[in-house]
Amino acid sequence: ALEAQRGLWAPRAEGDHAARQSRVPAGDSATAGYTLANLSLRRRFRAGAADGQWFIRADNIGDTLAYSASTVQTLRALSPLPARALKTGVRLDF
Repeated sequence: ALEAQRGLWAPRAEGDHAARQSRVPAGDSATAGYTLANLSLRRRFRAGAADGQWFIRADNIGDTLAYSASTVQTLRALSPLPARALKTGVRLDF
């Protein structure tokens, strides 16, 4: 992950890579490798006596279709990793 902070703002970029899983038991099949990219931005603020943080996050920005090698083969095709997603929120610490 690569994160920077300038004043109240903090952008972040991260990648998640999994290599092809080809060492599998008999009866199972290899799982393709994948690389997922995520971006986020947060901003700190004060709300009265509380410290706050606003954030926005984009996961799997390339909308890569990926599967977990640890999922049982019969369910693997039915349960891919999450697709592109956008999240935003506010956190208050008091």
